Amino acid sequence: MSGVLAVLVLYNTHLGESPAFLALQHFRESHPLPLFVADNSAQAQPLPPDFHGIYQHDGQNAGLAARYNDALARAKEQNAEWLMLLDQDTQLTVEYLAEALAVPARYATQPEVVAVVPHLVSRGRILSPHHPPFPDHPLTTDPASVGPLHPAFWTFNSGALLRVAALEAIGGFPREYWLDYLDHATMYRLKQNGGTVAAMPVSLEHDLHSDAPINAINDARDHSHVQAQARFYRDFATPTERQRFRRWMLREAANRLKHGMLRASVRRLRTALGQIP
Repeated sequence: MSGVLAVLVLYNTHLGESPAFLALQHFRESHPLPLFVADNSAQAQPLPPDFHGIYQHDGQNAGLAARYNDALARAKEQNAEWLMLLDQDTQLTVEYLAEALAVPARYATQPEVVAVVPHLVSRGRILSPHHPPFPDHPLTTDPASVGPLHPAFWTFNSGALLRVAALEAIGGFPREYWLDYLDHATMYRLKQNGGTVAAMPVSLEHDLHSDAPINAINDARDHSHVQAQARFYRDFATPTERQRFRRWMLREAANRLKHGMLRASVRRLRTALGQIP
């Protein structure tokens, strides 16, 4: 078993407008890399004449977890050892793609390494790997380092390569985290099962949608995000972390109230009281 299967999830974006797809197409002209495109857009789209790979459309927009599990099933069918997770707007580089294709050979004798991630940056700020907001103990690993990461570090999905066998061992991507916090929940389960996450010596530019002004976030989207946060801290956090999370939610509730966002404020207040909204 060897090789990598790339999965690219689209939402209301044409393939020709996706920076990630365009970079992949150029790279694949000289490097074999199987591709699975999962399209969550309302309508299926015509494919470019030079498209090679699998295209799957689901107009119900079932989120990321379902599509990643579809890709996991394809990876097993193709005997791919690693699954490469890509966002439609991530700025892929030749250096990253070359590193990604080297992962199967590089970690062939290190089965404990179950995920390999790039550094994601935005305007000079490291987004991933990053310190969790409430570590129970001081971290000794610099987030810009390369190789095995301290298990407490958090990482994002985009650009991550996950070992197929390790994903199978935890039952695949957790469907209850259909969109938000899917990356954190998956990585936690992989690490709880004895796995290690390693960082690549490459960086990618990445837009963090949660950086948008709080009053610009759709209420339904905000509800989904807070619901996932509450579930994550319920499922994975220590008692100390849950206490810190509740204090954080109280501060966030007060902040939303100052902006006149009553529903968002009440949502966080309920979460601080131990309810999943």
